[in-house]
Amino acid sequence: MRYIAFAVALGLSLVAVSASPAAAADKAHQQLMAEIRMLQEQQQQLQQLVGGLAETLKVVTSKIDDQTGGNRSVQFRLIGTQSNRDAIGATVRIYHAGTSQSRMVRSGSSYLSQSELPVTFGVGKRDVIDRVTIAWPNGRAEEFTKVAAGKQYDCVEGKGISESSR
Repeated sequence: MRYIAFAVALGLSLVAVSASPAAAADKAHQQLMAEIRMLQEQQQQLQQLVGGLAETLKVVTSKIDDQTGGNRSVQFRLIGTQSNRDAIGATVRIYHAGTSQSRMVRSGSSYLSQSELPVTFGVGKRDVIDRVTIAWPNGRAEEFTKVAAGKQYDCVEGKGISESSR
């Protein structure tokens, strides 16, 4: 059985898809390109491309600032300076209204998979996150307070947090 891989650059994101058998690859590629054109027209962010070898491809999208239903999310892209550049192994924990959530930066979790490197949290209708802590792989810890929800942030190890320009 032959496998064909396609990679499509979308701004700063890179999306990859494999299709098999080869006869289905052309159809999968056409479908992928149509989905990407639609996303570009709608100015949406591609989050995941989902599909098995013999399945129809599905594109899962989201907008960080989409306020549908009044719910919000916040996303952190970690950049290591003393730890590894992708901050794989770092843990981000957010605290809001007496609860907490945590996510670990991972590179993948199963065969032929890739996890999203930025970590994303759903925070409901909250406008502000009380506290964000980052435990870097080298043992360093950083803390930030009063972080606005509905935004994307870049966190550079040892240099702080800033709103993302992506």
